[in-house]
Amino acid sequence: MRGKAPDGERLLAWDRGDGAQLWRLPAVTRATKGVIITEGETDAIAALDTGIEADGFAVVAKTGATIFPDDALPVFAGKVVFIIPDNDKAGREGATKTAEKLREVAEVHVVALPEMSEGKKDLRDWLGSGNGKAELQDLLDRARLPAVNVVTEPTQPVNYGLSK
Repeated sequence: MRGKAPDGERLLAWDRGDGAQLWRLPAVTRATKGVIITEGETDAIAALDTGIEADGFAVVAKTGATIFPDDALPVFAGKVVFIIPDNDKAGREGATKTAEKLREVAEVHVVALPEMSEGKKDLRDWLGSGNGKAELQDLLDRARLPAVNVVTEPTQPVNYGLSK
């Protein structure tokens, strides 16, 4: 355990000793609509500042892109989970690994942040650019939509025998 809340009761970070930690893990048990997992504590704090937890979402943070403690999986059983990675290669790869683990016990959606200006890559940046709870809720809603595969016609010209 890395720390306790001021009331001395709520575990803030779960540290297994190998670097795998989840910040605010107990919040998952209170989630009625879904759990948002961010790549770091500052992104989680930015999400919390929107007031999204009042709408039934829990916000927790991984302490790195690729790390997720396997023994935390039972806490997520039966939940709807939204993973919001940083908009970089390490973030996307880490989100994929985390999603693979969580799909054993939960409904999982990886949320892609819209492209941002140079040097901006995470949820904190996105929320800091004028987006708030309504826009975050919209991202989560769109992440739950089923993927659509679009099949297009071949781009090669077709000869119908009309020209020589």
